Amino acid sequence: MKPVDQTITNFHSGDCFRACVASIFELPIEKIPNFMKDGSNYFAAQVKHWCTQNDIRMVDLFIDGNKEIIEDCIVIACGQSPRGTTKEHRHAVVWCNEIIHDPHPSRDGLVGDPEFYTITFPLNPKQLFFKKI
Repeated sequence: MKPVDQTITNFHSGDCFRACVASIFELPIEKIPNFMKDGSNYFAAQVKHWCTQNDIRMVDLFIDGNKEIIEDCIVIACGQSPRGTTKEHRHAVVWCNEIIHDPHPSRDGLVGDPEFYTITFPLNPKQLFFKKI
């Protein structure tokens, strides 16, 4: 994991999730599309499209208190942003048993426990090292 900071910090088109993906795959942020560029209504479709193009899977896990399933794994944790005023203001950080990188310049992390975790992995790990994303 190589920490990459987000470049857009507003809630409409912020790229914290993008920065987390770039951090996990140790890529420059410019190599990952901003999944929020068209707003939150298109986020999932943007992520799915990018994953399909690059033979990557992302799996969301909703864990009710039992974090053993992701213990010692580098994942993306998503939850309430400390900069938002409503539940819809979410933020993403890189997590391994705790926050190991907050891509926001404030480094304020999340409010409370993450709501869910996203595991990212290449479908063909050998191909990832030869294919330029």
